[in-house]
Amino acid sequence: MLKAFDRTWQYRNVNGMMSTATYIRNVNEMITAATHRNASEAVLMKALLSRDSLLALIAVVHPNATTKLRIKALDLDIFDANLDSMIREYAAKSGDLASDKALIERVFTDEDPGMRRLIVRQDGASPELLARAIVDEDPWVREAAAENPNAPESVIEKAAFDLNKDVRLAAARNKMASRETLIATMLDAEDEVGRAAAENWKKRGFDQVPDTELPPPAISPETGGIRP
Repeated sequence: MLKAFDRTWQYRNVNGMMSTATYIRNVNEMITAATHRNASEAVLMKALLSRDSLLALIAVVHPNATTKLRIKALDLDIFDANLDSMIREYAAKSGDLASDKALIERVFTDEDPGMRRLIVRQDGASPELLARAIVDEDPWVREAAAENPNAPESVIEKAAFDLNKDVRLAAARNKMASRETLIATMLDAEDEVGRAAAENWKKRGFDQVPDTELPPPAISPETGGIRP
């Protein structure tokens, strides 16, 4: 903890603003205020913007943290990359990612695909959000959409024909995939995808696929080759 304080003190003491002892005393007072169960938004905002990583983390996980504060935390660029990323992730996770529309929109439009993937993986992700995620430029985000149990069939079906194998694999493993989608993924050019679809089919207790229901051999999106 003192290392974090010292880093902040060095930043603040460039112009001789305060001694290390004074700074630590001030930070300790702020920690006491920010961890109080009745801490106000003003106190938590001050902690977030204090340029101390511990105080910022306390602020974003506090039960009284508001959407405004969490969105402010998502714009942080005051620590090193790892600390910024950790605080931003906690800011998102601590919020209501199921129904807080302002927070959902801010997280989903973040330039970091890791943040977008974080919200898409939530159990409470809406079908509308998943429909946006399945066309995301990042394959990890699309994969998260394809494996979400709330994904509507339209999302799973789109994932089944994605250019990325991992996205198709997530579709093949989704317990909500339709019979038609599983039949299509069984014929995927990648054996791993086909096996996953077959296992999912068996676990779901579907009947054996009649030959008349089999679609034409699937074309590999990656190589253009036709699966035998």
